[in-house]
Amino acid sequence: MKLDIADNENKGKTFHYEIDDEKSKMLRGKKIGDEIDGHVLDSKFKGFKFKITGLSNIAGFPALEKIEGIGLKKLLLTKKSKGMSGKRSKKHKKIKGLRLKKTLRGNTIAKDIVQVNLKVIEGKGLANILKKPASEEVNPEEKK
Repeated sequence: MKLDIADNENKGKTFHYEIDDEKSKMLRGKKIGDEIDGHVLDSKFKGFKFKITGLSNIAGFPALEKIEGIGLKKLLLTKKSKGMSGKRSKKHKKIKGLRLKKTLRGNTIAKDIVQVNLKVIEGKGLANILKKPASEEVNPEEKK
């Protein structure tokens, strides 16, 4: 399971971290908005506290806080709804009164969840913990 951890201390930078299946089982049943102690995820995060802000499953469907459970639902969304953009396509401009039916997940973590978005509530120094070693960093010129 992938964790995307937003850290307000570092100007809103997001860190990516993966946990194995055993540790991801500890998260099952938690909902969006729940708080998690860092040591549950990994011993590196001892002293941290995280809040679950979002989820997405293996097919890429995002979770919505209003939908209870683990299933998929189709909802009619307006422009201001979470999970909806104001444009129909890139070549069209914003359409006034646009409503679309979108497929969204429930707010509970289940076995088919691939990504969990977290926000740091307590703790400092996340950048130092998740910083890549110098040997793993790739020079932009080497990518070409």
